[in-house]
Amino acid sequence: IWWLTKLGFTPAEALVAATATSADILGQSADNGRIAPGQRADLVLIAGRPDERITDLWKVARVFVSGREIALAPLRALVNGVAPTPLPLHIMPGPIDTGARGDGRTDLDTLPVESTDSGVDHSHLDFVRPGSDDPKAPERPVFLIAHMGAKPRPFAQLVLPLTQGAVQLADARGFTGVAFDARGSGRYDLLFDSYAINDDDWFRTGFEAGEVRHTFHI
Repeated sequence: IWWLTKLGFTPAEALVAATATSADILGQSADNGRIAPGQRADLVLIAGRPDERITDLWKVARVFVSGREIALAPLRALVNGVAPTPLPLHIMPGPIDTGARGDGRTDLDTLPVESTDSGVDHSHLDFVRPGSDDPKAPERPVFLIAHMGAKPRPFAQLVLPLTQGAVQLADARGFTGVAFDARGSGRYDLLFDSYAINDDDWFRTGFEAGEVRHTFHI
């Protein structure tokens, strides 16, 4: 908002651009962007006149998110402290993916995505859930087929996100392990992406699958 004033906006115009105008552009004006009946009550109360002096924006007195006041003292202590700001954790309810949903999403309401090696001649992964048109089907396993690229170490993987956000951490301490069924000749890896540790230290374990369906407990 401060930079908008440096580009020629008046303080009042900059505030409108950052609130009502932004909500209009994002198609969120029905619920956000203005102080009015029916709008989401996200409020930043300033001890000053930012519509006249944009630098008054730093004089934050009170903050409300969805109508609930946020305690500023603990937040300011985190911002001013030397320790990293902790990220919120999402407790894992389990199970991860049983195929029970008919919309292609996991039981955790996340969207499975494929990932492969990069480049022009890279691997390609297709995955479908046979029988997904019948929500009453007893089981709907995921069927995967990979076309491997011409790389020294090609790979194709199906990612089952444990949370919906890229920086939303999943707390799986309540889990004692992972169980899954697999069929398909070959050797595979089960990998958990982890933050704050080196890639080489991520949890990874290999397993051999065959022509007969087998339950693995890891």
